[in-house]
Amino acid sequence: MPSEYRTIFVPTHPAKKESVFKLVETVDGSQLARDVQAMIEEMEFKGYELKFMNPVNSSVPWKGSYRTGSSGMLMVFKRLFEDD
Repeated sequence: MPSEYRTIFVPTHPAKKESVFKLVETVDGSQLARDVQAMIEEMEFKGYELKFMNPVNSSVPWKGSYRTGSSGMLMVFKRLFEDD
């Protein structure tokens, strides 16, 4: 019997090439919104509803500091009905 919950990671995409001196990455918010919307619609079609969504941030050591940015969105869906 499959779990009633599905966890999916939707990765972000950089908006454009950034200088190596910038410590914060720029995320293409429009593309991320389209990716998240597509995932919601796909999972609803499969009989799931979105229960939780949270950004995933990452930090990478870089020249004595940390380069930070959003890696993507973690989405948790719950099955609405049981398959017989």
